[in-house]
Amino acid sequence: MLPTCIGYRILQKKHWETKTTETIRDTYVWVVLNHFIEYHSPAVEHDELTIQTWIDHHHGAKSERHTKIIKTSTQKVIVTAKTMWCLLHKETLRPTRINKEISTLF
Repeated sequence: MLPTCIGYRILQKKHWETKTTETIRDTYVWVVLNHFIEYHSPAVEHDELTIQTWIDHHHGAKSERHTKIIKTSTQKVIVTAKTMWCLLHKETLRPTRINKEISTLF
């Protein structure tokens, strides 16, 4: 089993890859500025979990993504998380304003 933070990052990476074109992925890259993960209740192996993720807001080059993990059988919230991301231009690695091309994907 992966540590939660690593599993969380894999989930976010998959989300980016399914929503964007290769051209966008070749132009931009995201970096994490900070994570806040709050554990509310334990989950054990073989628990069925539902994962919800959404963008709360974005401004300039920064975007705040929220994630909620719920135990499906009880609808009890297991984890809530918030991550602040920064969009960079892939060649220069400088922050890049989130334009309409990116914001409309999410």
